[in-house]
Formats: sequence, structure tokens, C-alpha cells
Amino acid sequence: MDRPWRAEGYTLIETLLVLMVMAVLLLVSVRTLKRDVHKPVSFVVDEIVIKQYEAIIECEHTYYEEYDCEIRFNRRGNINQANTYHVYDRKIIVTLGTGRVYVKQ
Repeated sequence: MDRPWRAEGYTLIETLLVLMVMAVLLLVSVRTLKRDVHKPVSFVVDEIVIKQYEAIIECEHTYYEEYDCEIRFNRRGNINQANTYHVYDRKIIVTLGTGRVYVKQ
């Protein structure tokens, strides 16, 4: 007795549907990972200000060394050398004397 022909396996539509779902999940995960790699510039400025406050509170020299920035704060929270640092295509300016931090695009 012959059995009727039965299709086994996946159809083209099912395969395309699975590939489309996987592509969407991959795009979402890549965007999420890309966003987590780069901190916003405001976080970088906050980290610099925290180091400055640590120098004032603890009366010790502190250093901020990230993103090719090497900023040294003295015991009063001032810096010895004003400079402009480039982080994520933005300029972070630290002024001499006051140690204030500005961001320019």
C-alpha cells in the first residue's frame, strides 16, 4: 500500500519568517550594545566633578584618567593646567583656577 506524498521539513515561508525574526532581534541587540558602550558626555562631566569634590573633601590630590583625559586636582579642587579634552566628538573644557567643567559641541 502506497502512502500519499507528505511534505517533510520547512517551507520557504516558514524559513523566511524565522530569519526575519532573528534579524530583528539581532538589530535590537546591536543597538542596545552600541548605546551601552558610549556613556553620554554628561556622565563623563559628572565623573570629573566627583573627582574634584573628592579632592576638596579629603584634602588630597586626585586624578581623573579616562578617555585620554588626565586631569589632576589639588587639595582645593583646582587644576594646575587648563585643557580641552575631546570625548565623543565633543569638547570638555576645564578652566584654570576654578576647575569648572564646560561642554562644547
